[in-house]
Amino acid sequence: MNASDTAFVMACSALVLVMTPGLAIFYGGLTRSKNVRSTTMHSLFLMGPASVLWVIYAYSLCFGNDVGGVIGGLNYFLADGVGVKPLEGQTIPQSLHLTFQMMFVIITPALISGAFAEKMKFTSFVVFMILWITLVYAPICHWVWGGGWLQKMGCPDFAGDRRVSHDYLLRCRYHRHSVRAQGSDGPPGRLPRGRERGGYDRARRGRVQLLTFCGP
Repeated sequence: MNASDTAFVMACSALVLVMTPGLAIFYGGLTRSKNVRSTTMHSLFLMGPASVLWVIYAYSLCFGNDVGGVIGGLNYFLADGVGVKPLEGQTIPQSLHLTFQMMFVIITPALISGAFAEKMKFTSFVVFMILWITLVYAPICHWVWGGGWLQKMGCPDFAGDRRVSHDYLLRCRYHRHSVRAQGSDGPPGRLPRGRERGGYDRARRGRVQLLTFCGP
């Protein structure tokens, strides 16, 4: 175990955690003023459920014993056996590794929440995110970092690009198709036309642009 590596990862964990409230403020500034609170809560609320799910079973699904290169086992269920002893090939305590990885499972749902701001009920958002962490995030994380098929193919991922960004893109694509299926007149980023312009300008004036500036 290396003391300098441990201190560095602890600092990185804190910085990633701070990114989530900053992202919540940023997204809040992009919405109309009446929806700032709900949009901000999309990011902040999931810090709790995502952390609980991660400790109960998601960490084990990501970094547990490999099952067919697709998913991890439940040998770390309820963080059983996770302590100060490092994992094989690592120089930091496994408990710190669990904490560091948990920061990413917290911020990934926060990233996607901007795709359906003002378009989804809060309860539906929470249920969708819990299912997505379980069925999408955990398998992709295992493929890349937990000994899954991508890692076995020699596909390195040092910064979480494939795990977080691919998961984010899958969520955006799913939401885009679901919105269209519900009869939406276009994707969230579509510019208004004709008589819609007046309503768009009024909604735009209601945005809290100071929050957008302060968020990053």
